Amino acid sequence: MTHLKKILFTSVCAATLGAMPAAAMELTGGDISLGYSAFSEDSDLSRMAVEGSLELGINRAFSVQFDLSHYEFGFVNEGVTSGAVHAIYHFNDTTSAGLFYGRESNSFTSIDFYGAEVGRDFGALDLEAYVGFGDESGVSATAFGIAGAYQLNDHFSVGAAYDRVDFEGDVHIYTTAFRANYEPAENVTLYGEVGSAGIGATAFGVTANLSSTYLGLGVEYAFGAKRGATFGERGLTRLLPGL
Repeated sequence: MTHLKKILFTSVCAATLGAMPAAAMELTGGDISLGYSAFSEDSDLSRMAVEGSLELGINRAFSVQFDLSHYEFGFVNEGVTSGAVHAIYHFNDTTSAGLFYGRESNSFTSIDFYGAEVGRDFGALDLEAYVGFGDESGVSATAFGIAGAYQLNDHFSVGAAYDRVDFEGDVHIYTTAFRANYEPAENVTLYGEVGSAGIGATAFGVTANLSSTYLGLGVEYAFGAKRGATFGERGLTRLLPGL
């Protein structure tokens, strides 16, 4: 472990375990979703995603969120499983901040990731941002992202997100997504997504970029007082709409 990773891991554990004796934990929210995405130019480059989160309230200020996700990629016929824990502090009903730590793995390797996040509710507008780090086999990565959603009425909302991860060696992957959400029933959301995913590399002072459009569809069920968990799932694999 790097020194920074030790600090983040210790902080998550301390925030979680330190607050637990204050009160009995109770389920405050959660969500589960099923999504499919594929590149418009080649549908074999596809991804099937099952993602779920549970959040347990410790007291009015502290909560713990658990994520568990699985991704299947059509082109490589390979799956990736990801899990994470968040230690969350709620400043008030509209602003929350957290630390997260997790691991994702496939049949060949695994990678640890960790970081910090913040979310703010401005009424009809929700904003969320994070910065994260990961390392595997001596190669480190830095990721960051921002997402927003605007509630148009009781049934429709729209959103946008940008995520990027930079690897050592001047290689980066990024996605820009736009989403439309429709709620046909309470706590159930159907969504459609269109976005662009790309990869860039710099060598000998020259930067090359390759990007493609992708499309996505999915359904989500949220429950609890907050209509879902406070933060979205974390991890490097979720940035890849196909492979």
